[in-house]
Amino acid sequence: MVLSMPRQLPLSLPLRDSSTLDSFVAASGTSVQAAVRHLLDTPGQIYLWGAVGTGRSHLLEAAVRQALAQGRRACLFSATEMLATDVALLEGLEQQDCLAIDDIDVLAGRPDWEEGLFHLYNRLLANRCSFLCSAALPPTAAGFALADLASRLAAGPVYQLDQLDDGARAELLVRRAASRGLELGQEVAAFIALRAPRTNSALLACLDQLDRAAWEHKRRLTLPFVKETLGW
Repeated sequence: MVLSMPRQLPLSLPLRDSSTLDSFVAASGTSVQAAVRHLLDTPGQIYLWGAVGTGRSHLLEAAVRQALAQGRRACLFSATEMLATDVALLEGLEQQDCLAIDDIDVLAGRPDWEEGLFHLYNRLLANRCSFLCSAALPPTAAGFALADLASRLAAGPVYQLDQLDDGARAELLVRRAASRGLELGQEVAAFIALRAPRTNSALLACLDQLDRAAWEHKRRLTLPFVKETLGW
């Protein structure tokens, strides 16, 4: 089931069932999950940055999903899709209790969007809205020409998301498999984590393939079955 948003806004993104705070696995020593949970209880902002496949989108979706589950107004936007519209889209978004913008750095270097984001940020602050955004680089290196906007995005907690090590990748697989009703042993998960491509999205694509094959052939996720299915 995909949670629907009350009075869904144009371009707001649907949320994947798998994107929850409990299913997110962070690199060791990262307190970002706790920070996102705290943000939903105490309005403020969080800026997440890192390479593709480090879980940025997952965390934004998870935050919005949690806010919706609490009966709040919340929405998630892709900056890439926003760019194909008009900056007037930003008007009124401060009425949300929780707002998330994925890949916000896509809007960097575009004066109308930067100014619109700057004024939106101030309205969000005044309305005590929880605001989350993601980017490939930290605020000061993301290409924002408007210094006041860059400084505001850097004012709240800024978290870098790193690629997971093999142990964390295996844990991610075990959690996602369990959420689908699949039993995936630690040994098999460790094998997949070691052999699969390094991004989270590619890793989970392997689980998608195994899930389909296990359902089709009524097989358990044993090491021989995994090797046969993934061609390893």
